[in-house]
Amino acid sequence: MLGIILISSSTFEPLKGVDNVKKVERPADVRLLLGGPDGYGYTYLSTQDGDSVPFNFIDISTTGTAMGAGDDWCSGSSVNTLYYLGFSFNFYGETYDSVSICSNGAIVFDTPYVYFGLSNAALPTTLYSGPRAFVAAMWDDLNPSDAAADDIYFQSFTSCPDGYPGACAVIQYHNVPRYGGSVLMNFEIVLYDSGHVKLMYNSALEYNDATIGIQGKGADTVNNYFLEYVYAGNPSTHIPDSGTAILFLYPVSTEIAEAPAEMGGLKVVGRTVIADEGSIYDATGRFVARFKERYYLPSSGIFFIVTDKGTYRVIVR
Repeated sequence: MLGIILISSSTFEPLKGVDNVKKVERPADVRLLLGGPDGYGYTYLSTQDGDSVPFNFIDISTTGTAMGAGDDWCSGSSVNTLYYLGFSFNFYGETYDSVSICSNGAIVFDTPYVYFGLSNAALPTTLYSGPRAFVAAMWDDLNPSDAAADDIYFQSFTSCPDGYPGACAVIQYHNVPRYGGSVLMNFEIVLYDSGHVKLMYNSALEYNDATIGIQGKGADTVNNYFLEYVYAGNPSTHIPDSGTAILFLYPVSTEIAEAPAEMGGLKVVGRTVIADEGSIYDATGRFVARFKERYYLPSSGIFFIVTDKGTYRVIVR
């Protein structure tokens, strides 16, 4: 199964400038972008890793629906309220149209009427009737009902205000502290109708041992349907600060697509890449082959395809 992971800015507007692996003259110029793939094919890009992920925070604190969130609370479990995205969201092979929003820095897709608690863990986790499908932006013991806190907000857009031409939904934790803490944190989760997930942090943060990452339904260490960004401060370079943006990329598979994947000057059909001409490099930047018209990728792994139209990152599973 082969998917385009690094896509051109002309194809997906929010990633403008993200193809930071440029045309190369020698293999050492090709840099492996950090973050995955996991067992499903998700990868992530991060400003903390030097990736050009646009930071375009969407403030919905005056326009969105306020949760009235309590301490150790989930919208689904506490008041049977799910928030509808306004579009179908593909996540680890499942399709969801709504989400349960939890006070402890995470949103849950499956079994939403179960509490998602304050004790965070490394991924994958089976805590709280898991394993479950969720996105954790700052999974920790947070308290949006603190006297100094504001609230959690939700808003869905048919045209995303960050410049993406499609629909998105935003969950913003606005001035929410850790339990007993004094730092009012402002961060958000953005779900795109493309399946991508973006996390953005727009304030000082009080990081203790929070979990940040994504996990699919039925995740375990066999299928590896999870992608952890940081847990308990590891790695230390992934503790977010103000201005951090993390983008989890949904994998595009030609085996399930109705038509061959094609972006810019590159077409992918099965394991065959098609372009006027190009060069192939492996995940370490080692030169593999120069080709004209087409090249068959015989093994699994991460490859960079460099053409005169740009550089593409592909995953063969």
